Amino acid sequence: MIVFSCKNMEMSFGADVILENVDLSVNEGDRIGVIGSNGAGKTTLIRIFTGEYQPTGGQFFAHSSVKNTLGYLRQDSGLDSELTVYGEFILPFSHLKELEAQIAETESRLVKFGDSEATGHVLSARLASLYEKYNSEGGLTYESRVRSILKGLGFPEDTFGLKISSLSGGQKTRLALGKLLLSRPAVLILDEPTNHLDADSCVWLENELKTYNGTLIVISHDRAFLDSVTTSTLLIEHGGAFFYKARYSDYLPLRQADVEYRRKCYIQQQKEIARINAFIENQRRWNRERNIIAAESRMKYLDRMKLIDKPPEPDAPPSVVFETDRPGGKEVLKVEGLGFSYPGRKLFADVSAEIMRGERVFITGPNGCGKTTFLKTIAGKLAPGEKDHVSGSFRFGGNVSFSYYSQDLSDVSGDGNVFDALYDRVNEGRPAALLVPPLRIRNSLAAMGFRGSDVFKDLKDLSGGEKSRLQLLMISYEKSQLLILDEPTNHLDIGSREVLEEALMKYEGTVIAVSHDRYFREKLATRTIDISSFRPDGGNNDADEAKKRSGGAGEYRRQKEIRSRINKLINEFSRLESRLAELEKQSSDAERMLEDPEIASDHVRLGEIYGLKDKTDGEMLGVMDRMEQIKAELDSL
Repeated sequence: MIVFSCKNMEMSFGADVILENVDLSVNEGDRIGVIGSNGAGKTTLIRIFTGEYQPTGGQFFAHSSVKNTLGYLRQDSGLDSELTVYGEFILPFSHLKELEAQIAETESRLVKFGDSEATGHVLSARLASLYEKYNSEGGLTYESRVRSILKGLGFPEDTFGLKISSLSGGQKTRLALGKLLLSRPAVLILDEPTNHLDADSCVWLENELKTYNGTLIVISHDRAFLDSVTTSTLLIEHGGAFFYKARYSDYLPLRQADVEYRRKCYIQQQKEIARINAFIENQRRWNRERNIIAAESRMKYLDRMKLIDKPPEPDAPPSVVFETDRPGGKEVLKVEGLGFSYPGRKLFADVSAEIMRGERVFITGPNGCGKTTFLKTIAGKLAPGEKDHVSGSFRFGGNVSFSYYSQDLSDVSGDGNVFDALYDRVNEGRPAALLVPPLRIRNSLAAMGFRGSDVFKDLKDLSGGEKSRLQLLMISYEKSQLLILDEPTNHLDIGSREVLEEALMKYEGTVIAVSHDRYFREKLATRTIDISSFRPDGGNNDADEAKKRSGGAGEYRRQKEIRSRINKLINEFSRLESRLAELEKQSSDAERMLEDPEIASDHVRLGEIYGLKDKTDGEMLGVMDRMEQIKAELDSL
């Protein structure tokens, strides 16, 4: 069944064309990851799907069943309620609560009137009917499912009684996501669902979505998440929609091949048009009757030709370079017994670690364990009152300066425009002879995606992605030996994340970072420190020791073993595929020989071929069985 269909669809707002010539079909059961740069039109397309927007051109079709069976989570949309966390989640099951009351009442009446045979039969029949309805509508499992979803989203039982109105924006968004999953709509559309989830919650959400049997459409910049829950990729780029039957990691080579094919088709057609025009010009020059007829024939051919649009040049990706103005000491940061606690609550305690030059250390742990507080502490960014809650000490190595990227983007807030904010930040405290000139500022802004009038945009009008790119550009000018980065990928699209990854890979200094982007973290991290492993129980709190106490080292080894096993299975599967192709050819060749009349009269040769075919077919069955076993094992890992 087709859920959504677009034919030459266009969407524009005034003179701004956001989508054009979109041809697309979404089928029941599809699991699509929607990607594209910020502002490309991803959310616009989704709002057409949900009925919020009507396309300004072309055709759009949504199946009649979608209207009442579609669940949509907007980006950063959250619940707004005066109910408690548990009360809000149990609300959709009020009919089951009512059935529970009816069952209790019927059971009570059955006990009271059980001596009356007629009444007893009626009540027993009613009770059986109520039980059947209760069971069929999930009465036995709904409460455990509610608790499971809340815990999976990071809400332990002691938070079930909190009022939703008292929660943070991120917590409200997580609750909205959980309530949507609880309803199990036939079509589920999620816009950046992992924005406020820690690593454990992301894994939980992935497992939930893997068991979801409906049509799934996900907008996300989280590449690991896309690989886990989607099987198709929809790229929104230059106003067009390009669909690939592959998850994100497998889509990349397909996209490159597609772009190259379109480019070759365009070039080939242009050559053909030029050749025909040259022929027409020659025929006109000769100006005989048959030449004129030939020229007119070619002109008609050109008129009928369906022109291939010139493929747009790929947008130049943003560019940033992190450099150091001096090497700095070998020991970059030494932390000894560092802790932070509020009255009645300890975030972390006795953190001790040494971070050396060239390391890229990621601070990990669940939401609320103190990752951001740890970074703020070493960067000196705590509020005055918070400094009193710090214990222990830390010191930076010799000749080590640091730059700090704030998760709340506070460095790019307030009044002023993009150009002034960067110019003032870069030249603050510089003598006149060393001021960075405006032209260089403009060039670096252009390289980071701020072109034309964008450089004079007011800071308050910037998107999250634009603020992120500007803040990264600011710290690139500082040429520090240490970068302290708190969620630097939060607002970046996939292209910008990949640019940041490459810049940090080439950076010769040291990085201490917090990031929920597993793809980003796994590519860059040379070491991780689980801040939740540090407890106020004393002892040696080196990161590796903390991991051992908490079981983190064991989990790391387990995950490493799993990844190794997956790679081995994939390699074995690839070898088996090649072997299966060889065996199929051998079996096919044997069948052709058995049909050869000359061989049919040679009983010795015939017996040899039959024996070879039986052996080949037997090995084929074994290979196929092993391939099925590998698929099953990969699914379980």
